[in-house]
Amino acid sequence: MNDLIALLLQAGFVWPHFLKPITSKTGFVWPTSKAHHFLNPTNQKNTKENYGFKPRRSAPHVKELVEFEDTMLNIIKSIEFKPNTHPNQLQTKLKQDIKDIQTDPHIFVKADKTTNYYKLKPDEYKILLDKNVTKSYKKRNERTKQDVTKKDKEIATNLKLDDRIELTASKDPFITLKDHKPDFINKPTCRLMFADYSCL
Repeated sequence: MNDLIALLLQAGFVWPHFLKPITSKTGFVWPTSKAHHFLNPTNQKNTKENYGFKPRRSAPHVKELVEFEDTMLNIIKSIEFKPNTHPNQLQTKLKQDIKDIQTDPHIFVKADKTTNYYKLKPDEYKILLDKNVTKSYKKRNERTKQDVTKKDKEIATNLKLDDRIELTASKDPFITLKDHKPDFINKPTCRLMFADYSCL
């Protein structure tokens, strides 16, 4: 996937947002890594334990794939889209729904085990979030976070995985609403979710 994007950018291709899904799916059939290992077999076995972590570097360029790469690039670059001057009823409704969501001052909160979404005022959401965070966790200073990051780095270095593991990005926790619980409307309960778990 990264190889494909890099080649497109090198070719001066402007990447419209609607081509993202197409480019992403094309990346699944980009055989650079497999072709490199197939054409360059080695008797040396990798005895290093990687614990399932993949390398961050891309596979070397394979000259045998130049014609294939050029053809794939030309296919993507030659895709043309015509303006939709006669949208149907569904497209019109979707466009209006997107506009309404983008201009709505409420926060859209996903349900925990259903496909429902609920609109909450920012103050209401913050109260529920703080309540669920303080219920299970204590507030710590920035020093604690730095100590945890330092410890993770030491573990990764000792296991020789520091070239495969990225620093955990800081992301705010969020909540989902348990709308399947009794008396949900009067006493909403939530599930606290974290998106920044460490790889280690």
